[in-house]
Amino acid sequence: MSKTSEKRTTTLKVEKFSHTSQKPCSERWREWYSKLKFAFGAALTMIANQIGQQCDPKSYWWGLEWNRALFDFDNMSAEEEKKCWLDFQTAQYALMDVLSSNFATNRSLLTMIRLHLRKKSPGNIPRFRVRNLGKMWESKLQFFPTKAGWTSTMWMTIWLPFGYLCLHAISLKYDDTGVTDAISKYSAFVSATKFNPSDLNQWVSNI
Repeated sequence: MSKTSEKRTTTLKVEKFSHTSQKPCSERWREWYSKLKFAFGAALTMIANQIGQQCDPKSYWWGLEWNRALFDFDNMSAEEEKKCWLDFQTAQYALMDVLSSNFATNRSLLTMIRLHLRKKSPGNIPRFRVRNLGKMWESKLQFFPTKAGWTSTMWMTIWLPFGYLCLHAISLKYDDTGVTDAISKYSAFVSATKFNPSDLNQWVSNI
């Protein structure tokens, strides 16, 4: 089989997310997310650092970091660029496979991505409709590698991090923080502090 026709598949080996456990949702999410990151890093080492990064549609390459010692986009050959793109696409589909098997509901994953893009983020990304992204890209992002016939919109859509976007959207739903997280922690604390005279050591450990 030639290199150009080689079929690339990657399955992330991570256990199922528990939707029925008595643990607070945020705690279950963080535990599962840590295991997902390890599985992602083991399968896709070259871009392992990207899974924890926030995607910014106003920044080049969606704000994702690329190790410049390994990914020199300005001087890549066509074959090197293709391999890099295949690794990136493999990562997105591998994530979508895991997320859809664990979190797919009657609310489509693509809808979650769309809502995620329209939320205000810590980076002060303004609310905008997804269809207006192209206009913004063409006016703001002018310094992609030179490639005949390519526009900023083509670069951003070809390198669309749909798997990362979906992961972040789901994280917003499952990883509660602030007041809601404080409530779950308080509930866990109250449960743990119930005195058990028959097992003093366990009670002390729970505290």
